[in-house]
Parts: sequence; C-alpha cells; structure tokens
Amino acid sequence: MTKHEQFIQERKYLKNVSPKTIEWHEQSLKWLGVEEPTEKQLKDCVIKMREAGLKASSVNCRLRSINAYLAWSGSALRVPKLKEEEFLPETFSAEEITRFAQWKPKSKSGQRARLLVLTLADTGLRVSEALSLRWQNVDLDNCLLTVLRKGRKERKVPFSIDLRRVLYKDAPRSSEEFVFSTRKASAMATVGGSHTSRCT
Repeated sequence: MTKHEQFIQERKYLKNVSPKTIEWHEQSLKWLGVEEPTEKQLKDCVIKMREAGLKASSVNCRLRSINAYLAWSGSALRVPKLKEEEFLPETFSAEEITRFAQWKPKSKSGQRARLLVLTLADTGLRVSEALSLRWQNVDLDNCLLTVLRKGRKERKVPFSIDLRRVLYKDAPRSSEEFVFSTRKASAMATVGGSHTSRCT
C-alpha cells in the first residue's frame, strides 16, 4: 500500500470523513503525484495546477489537502496559500426576489425552481445543502431545517413563515423524499454536473 493510499484509508476509516472529503483528498493527491515531495516538487505542483487553469482559490483548496497529507506523513514542508482574487458575487435585489415570489408557474419544474430560489434566498443555504434536503429534515411546526455540515455534523437553520406556507403546500406523503427531487424521486444535481464536488 502506498503512502497516499494509507492516508486515504486512515481518513476514511479512522477519521470517518465523508465520501466527498475522501474524493477531495484523492483528487488533490493526484496533483501532488509523489509520496515524499521536495520543496521544488511542491512548487512544481502549484505551477502545474495554475497552468491547467485553476484559479488561486481552487489551488488553495487543493493545498489544504496536500498540507494535511504532508503533516500526516511527518514532513516539515508546507505549501503557502496563494493570494486569492477578490470576488463579490452578484446578488438579487429585494425587488427581484419579490417579483420571483409572485411568479406562479404552472409546470412542476417551474414550481420546483421557484421553491428552490425562495429557499436559498430565505435561508442562505448553499445549493448543495438545499438539494440534499429531505422532508424529514424540514420542521414545519418550528420553522427549522436540519442541514448536514462538514464532518456529518448537523446544524439548525430557521426559515420564515412566508417560506413555511410555500413548503407546506409542497409537502409530500413520505418524509424520505427529497424536497427538490427529480421525477424519479432522486436528488437533483446542479447544472453542469454533480453538486457533490468539494472544489473545482
């Protein structure tokens, strides 16, 4: 068994990290390549990621995993973070949210899209968190969502009475169903691929 494999095995079975975290470590170690990197090889790894088109934020995401591996392996080397580009994401205005809330779609897909946007705007959830919600995680009586955090820890997220009215209309018979499900009752994925990726 290689050192990389041993690191992954310990994270999986001793640290009990999530499958998404395991995938993140595996992808990061592929960029690293070698088991006992020199300082030059670590620099080359960063250069290789940048040449491949990864943004500084994505490189730093990979470096967190690589540095965790270096610490685990007993290496004194660490890779410093890159300076990240400042980025302010575009947001909807209150007027735009109000207009969207007043939209009354007739199709199931339109109703689902409306509910998703209203949920994101009301709670501040990540898209991946919203798409993984099941109805058993929705407490309509107390207006609380139970969301799984990193490390499989739970957190409670409050939502408004207005969102409660919308959710109540859509509540299904089975609590096992996803709140935002496909016609086959499976979880939706974000546009362009699965929503399970830890970083790009």
